[in-house]
Amino acid sequence: MLASYRTKATSGIGPSGSLHETARLLEHVNWRAGFASAPTSAAHSVPALRHLPIALARMGEGASPDMQEAVRAVIGYALWQTFYADSDWTRPFLADIACATLVGPAGIVRSDEVALGLFLLGPHTTYHEHAHGLDEVYHVASGRAEWRFDHELNRQAFGLGEIVHTERDQRHDIRTGTAPILCPYTWTNDPAAVTYHRIDRPWGVGKVVEPPLVG
Repeated sequence: MLASYRTKATSGIGPSGSLHETARLLEHVNWRAGFASAPTSAAHSVPALRHLPIALARMGEGASPDMQEAVRAVIGYALWQTFYADSDWTRPFLADIACATLVGPAGIVRSDEVALGLFLLGPHTTYHEHAHGLDEVYHVASGRAEWRFDHELNRQAFGLGEIVHTERDQRHDIRTGTAPILCPYTWTNDPAAVTYHRIDRPWGVGKVVEPPLVG
């Protein structure tokens, strides 16, 4: 995946500065030490994982061999969770979202500079408008979805192999169509930073609040 980030950055596909910096940080992660002591994942009560077999099958429709190999290699270690706890804001999508942190402040491999994980969102689901106090990059490994950035009319669709960059504090949401989406993701520029949304409605101007997280 590091090679893929560098290739896309060099060829002008995606945010070159963010991809180069993300690849640099990941190269300095002590992968061997972390995964050598990591247990294989047990079954978890994460409803969205019912979408994972379809997402993995569709990954074979065009994802690069390197991407497929990387994703399948870490699936057995991925400790999946919903990331969010139940709330009025999360309830519409909570049964269809799953995240697995592999590297990061709370990952299998510890790093305070970069987070790397897998993100799964089920079909016909809207991950409501929110923002993070960090830089986020998705690399679409399976499926296709629509992102909205900054305001609800700024829509962009991303599919297999494409890079999606969200800057620190940039408001965005994600909408899937008929198939789930599966993406490796990275967080940089303070990967422990908070996620937040507006309390009144998506794309509203109300008070900023932090949703409850698992654990």
